Amino acid sequence: MYDNVELRVGDSISKIAPLFPEAYYNRGQIETNHMIRLNIAGSVAYISFRYDPIDEKITEIRFIQVLT
Repeated sequence: MYDNVELRVGDSISKIAPLFPEAYYNRGQIETNHMIRLNIAGSVAYISFRYDPIDEKITEIRFIQVLT
């Protein structure tokens, strides 16, 4: 949930565009996955949205925190 918008697996990635336009614009293929990454300001963490490039549906949402 962000700014009263619920993001779920199965949603279109276009739901991310008005919330995070820069991340949406920079989406694309990372290795073999198609991803949208949101860096969390002031931390070493990010949220990633994996999506199917054919139907542009979210297939996985992950929170990653890098341990230093």
